[in-house]
Amino acid sequence: MDPLHRPRETKLHWSQQRFAAATPSQSPINIPQLFADALAHHQNGRLADAQALYRQIIQADPGHFDALNLLGMIAIQNGQQDDAVQLIGQAIALYNQEPSFYNNLGAALRDLGDRDPALMAVATAICLKPDHIEAYFNLGLTLKHSAHIKAALSAFNQALAIDPNFSPARLDQGMILRDLGRYDEAFASLAAAIQVMAHHVEQLFFLGNGLLDERQLLSAVTAFMAAVCIKPDYAQAYCNMGVALEGAGNPGAACTKLSRALAIRPIYPEAQLNLGLTFETLERLDDANDCYSKVLDIRPDDPHANFNQSLLRLLSGDLLGGWPQYEWRSFGAVDGYRLREFAQPQWRGEDIAGRTILVHTEQGFGDAIQFARYAKRVSALGARVVLEVQRPLLRLFSKLEGVDQLLVRGDVLPDFDYHCPLLSLPLAFGTVIGNIPAQIPYLFAEPPRVDAWRNRFAPKDFCIGINWQGNPQFKKDKDRSIPLKHYLRLARIPGVRLFSLQANYGLDQIDQSVEARSIEIFGPQFADGTVDFVDTAALMMNLDLFITSDTAVCHLAGALGVPVWVALTKHPDWRWLMEGEQCPWYPTMRLFRQKSRGDWDDVFARIEFEVANLARHKGRQSSLNASDDL
Repeated sequence: MDPLHRPRETKLHWSQQRFAAATPSQSPINIPQLFADALAHHQNGRLADAQALYRQIIQADPGHFDALNLLGMIAIQNGQQDDAVQLIGQAIALYNQEPSFYNNLGAALRDLGDRDPALMAVATAICLKPDHIEAYFNLGLTLKHSAHIKAALSAFNQALAIDPNFSPARLDQGMILRDLGRYDEAFASLAAAIQVMAHHVEQLFFLGNGLLDERQLLSAVTAFMAAVCIKPDYAQAYCNMGVALEGAGNPGAACTKLSRALAIRPIYPEAQLNLGLTFETLERLDDANDCYSKVLDIRPDDPHANFNQSLLRLLSGDLLGGWPQYEWRSFGAVDGYRLREFAQPQWRGEDIAGRTILVHTEQGFGDAIQFARYAKRVSALGARVVLEVQRPLLRLFSKLEGVDQLLVRGDVLPDFDYHCPLLSLPLAFGTVIGNIPAQIPYLFAEPPRVDAWRNRFAPKDFCIGINWQGNPQFKKDKDRSIPLKHYLRLARIPGVRLFSLQANYGLDQIDQSVEARSIEIFGPQFADGTVDFVDTAALMMNLDLFITSDTAVCHLAGALGVPVWVALTKHPDWRWLMEGEQCPWYPTMRLFRQKSRGDWDDVFARIEFEVANLARHKGRQSSLNASDDL
């Protein structure tokens, strides 16, 4: 779940009025000299040194708005946008006439997704300085991220009217023109950007970052390579080149470039994080863990290093070591996830008898289904349990044992004494492999719905439900989703019928193969994705076997106690552990693991062999039963 971390070069601005008027301080330290030293560190990428000096300046002179602003810039560069907003806001409160302060504030707010305040901040920068080219560029980025494409193009055009050679705006102008289908103009714009950048290392770096953002990975590698040819010690370019190579599927080369970045700049947490992720791709998990440890030696509270290390510990089976660090998911380590704030404290395992606890889902449907089992354990402690879930899970969870009140997120909450995110319950209970609450079933299909679907299944056939595709927007979907063609070998086994339990994504693959059309689907009321999990559960109860990739429905089958086989990548999600066919979370689940990365052929050859044996056994049993009837 964790994104690759890409440092950006940032142009530094400070109040020229203050800097020009600076006078020797009455304090024991020379603030102008400290400020000059801090700037030198900052401009040369030594952020920790610059940060220390800026803080020293503010301690001596709390009204030094330039130091506050530049501390905010470092926070932006470190991905700490909340801190940046606070620091730059303090600078503006002290001096509200510097346009760059508002522009920087707008950049931080944009990264936080606060579009309207970001636009207001950038507009203020432009009002104070109508030819502020960076503000127009920032305005364009904010509008682009908000899908206001034509307005963004206008902002980039305004930036280029001020300086036609401002290549970052030229680059984004070209990208938008391409998206609008104006390909000749787009090509001319991008060609102009590259021509301007040819001998400007910083602009080449900007170009690489823009291409990286657009997932044009090999072009990004080319831009970063050009940058390091001009500036061989450009650590940031080597780091981002590694990110691009990793994304392009070349982790070996990515490892080389990231190692080069660290050779140039040994204390470089972002490069260490990226190297750790790349080592994970290469299945060098001990090396990945070492990288995260090195980051934590420098920044003990780094959320990404803590979270990534937690995933490795959980994957290895060290649950007690992994759960505490897994809590860092709540502090910016997972894209789009933030800890919900309540006045009530989070429950961490203390006595809760006679109290009311709000347990709330937090991630995907699969996570909710897997960890809903803990509601019974919380209730057994004498607590009243209020469970808040996503709407599609409401009926499915209606009979979940241990739940006193079931709510949909957004409903008015009752009074409660504690709250707990669903995936923090294993920590509160000190869960290890040996005490996982794996009593199944703990979810149940509705009997009338089970009966309603039964006539689609012939008792003599070996009926297999299949699911092959997850949400393609998930960052690691290419590792978990499996091309449908691999399942088709099962359709050739005598007596086997395949039924699609796929909804939304991946159904187009059925129409791409004549052989795939033998797969039976359940009609538009199921396949259009409007059905909730109730019908999926009812269908599963009529199957002999369910075979799936690592998606939410494998958790549903496991919670229902349905026989389910899950095909896993070589380096799976943490909950499946690294070894073994049995799953400690679901007794009726069997895991089929890749022996080498990307090799689904071997996985499905083993599945085919096992299915053929089961189908033959059912066929013989059906024949015997028919003979008995005679």
